[in-house]
Amino acid sequence: MTYSTYIFDLDGTLLDTIGDLAASVNYALRELGMPQHSTAKVQTMVGNGVSMLMERAVPQGRENPLFEKALDTFRQHYTAHWLDTTRPYDGIIETLKELKRRGCRTAVVSNKFDTATKSLCTHFFPGLIDVAVGEHEADGVRKKPAPDTVMVALRELGSSREGAVYIGDSEVDIATAKNSGLPCISVLWGFRSREMLEANGATTFISQPAELLAGPTLHRYHLGHGVTAFSTTRHGGYSTGQYSSFNINRYCGDNPEAVRLNREMLCQMLGIADDRLIMPHQVHQTRMAVIDNSFLSMTAEERTNALEGVDALMTDVSGVCIGVSTADCMPVLLYDKTHHAACAIHAGWRGTAKRIVEKAVGHMASVYGTRPSELTAQTGPGIGIDSFEVGDEVYDAFANEGFNMELISRQYPARGSDSSSNNSPHAPATKKWHIDLSACNRLQLLAAGVQEQHITLAQICTYKSFQTFFSARRLGMASGRIFTGIMLD
Repeated sequence: MTYSTYIFDLDGTLLDTIGDLAASVNYALRELGMPQHSTAKVQTMVGNGVSMLMERAVPQGRENPLFEKALDTFRQHYTAHWLDTTRPYDGIIETLKELKRRGCRTAVVSNKFDTATKSLCTHFFPGLIDVAVGEHEADGVRKKPAPDTVMVALRELGSSREGAVYIGDSEVDIATAKNSGLPCISVLWGFRSREMLEANGATTFISQPAELLAGPTLHRYHLGHGVTAFSTTRHGGYSTGQYSSFNINRYCGDNPEAVRLNREMLCQMLGIADDRLIMPHQVHQTRMAVIDNSFLSMTAEERTNALEGVDALMTDVSGVCIGVSTADCMPVLLYDKTHHAACAIHAGWRGTAKRIVEKAVGHMASVYGTRPSELTAQTGPGIGIDSFEVGDEVYDAFANEGFNMELISRQYPARGSDSSSNNSPHAPATKKWHIDLSACNRLQLLAAGVQEQHITLAQICTYKSFQTFFSARRLGMASGRIFTGIMLD
C-alpha cells in the first residue's frame, strides 16, 4: 500500500457514536429544562469537541448561565453511557486488521476529551490503534483543526508526514489535514454529506473502508448512465519520490516497473485488459485520434505510432478507457449520450489557445453525428488562475486568437516580488499576467454549442492541491501525471 501511516478521526469515521452523543446532549438539556434536539440535528453540531457541541446545543450557548452545568451534566452522562449504542462502522475492524498485517502504523486524533478517546479505542480496537490522542488543550495542545494533535500522533508513532494520510468525515478533518500538511481522504459514511465535504474543499472520497486497501484512489465524475469518468490522484500506487505514488504515464521519467504495476491496478479496478487502456503521447497541439475497432486491431508498435503527437482521443467503443495526462494543464471530458460516444482532451495553455476543445466538439460532430447541445462536459483538476502566472508571450497568444482577455486574465504581483526588491521602497511590485484555463475552456464549450447547464467545472487547483494531484509547477517536470479517463460501459 502507498501509505505507511494512517491517521484517523474517531467519531463519524471509525465509530458511529451519534446515538450516545445525542442521548447525552438531550439528557443534559432535559435535566435543565431546555429544549431537546433530534439526533439528525445533533449530528450537525459535532466535530469541534464536546464544549462546542454543548455551546451549539444550549440556547444562547455560553451566554446561558446554565451552560457550564449543562456541559458538566453531559460529560458525566456520556462517560457512563458512551458504550450504549456506539459501534464501529461496517468493515472498519477488518480494514484496521489488514493495515496492521501490512505493517502500517495507525493513530486516532479526536476532539473528544482525551480519556474518552483512549477508552473507546482500547475497547473497540485493541491492538489495532497504535496511538490515540484526544482533546487536552490544558496541556497546550490545541484541538483540531489545529495540527497539534496530528503532530503529537506522528511524534509518538515515530513517523513523518512523508507517507502519512489523514482520514476523516467532516469539514474539520479537511482543515486539519491541510493544516498538518497531509493528504486527506474523506469518508462518505460519516456525519457529513458529500455536498458539504466538497463545499469545504474535499477532493478524495471513499464510500467503504475497504477502499483504503484497494489500490488507486480515483476522483470520479458523473456524466450520465453507462459511462465511467474519473481523474487519478497521487494515492494508491507503486511509484516513489515526486512520482509518488500512482502514476501511469511512461513518458515522464518514472520507473517503468512502477508504471506497469500502476496500470495493472487501474485496469483491474476498471475491469479491462491493459490493451483497452489508451493514452496518447501529448505534444500540446490539437491533433486528435479516433479509437475504433480498426485501431484496436493494430499491433503495439502501430498503436504507439498512431498515438504519437496526439492531444485528444474519442471513441464509441464500449469497454475501452481513453484518457489524457496532465499535471497543471486542463483535462476535459465530453460525453454524447445520444450516440454513446466520448472524448478526452488535453488542454494545456497552447492547446487551449488553439481552441482544441472547440475543435474536438466539431470533430465529434463529424465522426459520430454529435449535436453539441446534447453533449455533457466535465473539466478535471488543473492549475487555477491564482497560481497560473504567465509571461507576456502567453497573454499575447490568447489575445491573438481572439479571446476576451477581460474574462480570462488578471494581473497579480509577480511571485516573490515586493517593494523591497526595488530601488525605491515606494516602487510598486512587478505585476504578471495570470490566465484562467478553466474559464477559457468553458467559453470554448459554450461557443461550440454545449449548453451551460451541461458543463461542470471541477474547480480543483493542482498547484494548491499538489498533495492529492500532481502539479509540475509545484513538484517539477520530473514528477507524475494525473490520468483523466472516460470509459463507455
